Amino acid sequence: MKRSIGIVYILFLCACNAYTQDSLSQKQTYLLRFHLSQGKIINNFKELPPYSNSHYFECDLLRNTNGSKEWHAQYSFPDIGVSFLYGNLGNDSILGSMYSAYPTWYFHIFRTRKLGALIKTGVGFAYFNSPFNIHSNPQNIIIGSHITNITTFSFLLRYQLTQSIQLSSGVSFVHFSNGHLRIPNVGANDLRYSLGVHYAPMRVNLPKTKKIYDWDTTYNFNVRIGMGLHEMAGTIRPVGGKLFPVYCAAAYVSKQKGIHDMYVGLYTKYYEGFYNYIRMEDLYPGSEHIKSMVLSSFIGHEFLLGRWGFVQEIAQKFYNPFFNEISPYVPIEKKQKMTAKNILSARIGFCYYVLKPAMQQKNNLAVGLFIKTNLAQSDYVECNVSYSF
Repeated sequence: MKRSIGIVYILFLCACNAYTQDSLSQKQTYLLRFHLSQGKIINNFKELPPYSNSHYFECDLLRNTNGSKEWHAQYSFPDIGVSFLYGNLGNDSILGSMYSAYPTWYFHIFRTRKLGALIKTGVGFAYFNSPFNIHSNPQNIIIGSHITNITTFSFLLRYQLTQSIQLSSGVSFVHFSNGHLRIPNVGANDLRYSLGVHYAPMRVNLPKTKKIYDWDTTYNFNVRIGMGLHEMAGTIRPVGGKLFPVYCAAAYVSKQKGIHDMYVGLYTKYYEGFYNYIRMEDLYPGSEHIKSMVLSSFIGHEFLLGRWGFVQEIAQKFYNPFFNEISPYVPIEKKQKMTAKNILSARIGFCYYVLKPAMQQKNNLAVGLFIKTNLAQSDYVECNVSYSF
């Protein structure tokens, strides 16, 4: 395994050298970054299958931001592009291997002529070749489907070796989950250490200053509606259940400052799976729909990048009767306690605006894709539409 990755790494370096020479002749501001990393899945569940260290090889195809768009300077001229990742999670026979291609961003915390520090983040999809199968692979309770979400976060230090070559080292965290679309869905949280080589064939002269924004004096009223899907079950059982829709609606007030959008509001969700169980068990006659709802208050923040927005939300559930009173997948002792999972939830994802929100805050339409969690446990994957008045 390690020998194969090493051979692939050398071949990529050779290809990279040819590519950078071509890039120089075309005067393009592209970068190539390669990383080898080793880690181990965090043991967050008592029934996990045996595994050893994980190994990954990653190739990033990036482009410098050069100030042609206003948000470039606001984020200190990040590098943006696509990451290609291959990984082995430490048990070939049960966990198998994964492949992924996802959008990625490198944010520069500081940079000098020789040294620099970067934060890398990315969200996308991964493919696993050996997920859970009730007949052929029942031990893999970590990955329940071929397609999962991948979310990565890395902190890197880099050293300028030559004019076009950088060396890097750092730590990273990667999360895999199918968003509760299929059970089991323990998910994988991998903490890794990485070494990398960066090829930057051209030096970009960046402006020294950036525009300073004040908070907008007006408030915007926003609404959104969406739908998610999840399998009605616990984390690992029962398996093979039906997918049920989750209907979502929210109203919130937002205020913007440059690349930042802050907001607060109310969120309601209706779980058809809850309703189906309540009807099947003949519970709460006349109140089936009300008992199938969850109501929350939430606060959120959005990073704006042109027409794109990267959204993070945290919510407090103040009405959650199915979890508190009747859920067959929650132990009695947990129902009797106000656990963090009972009262806290989160959403993370991306949205795309018809008009650039920095230029047009009101009367703007957006579509989004999100993962919603109960604390750290995935609940469902949501698609939505929002509108700002």
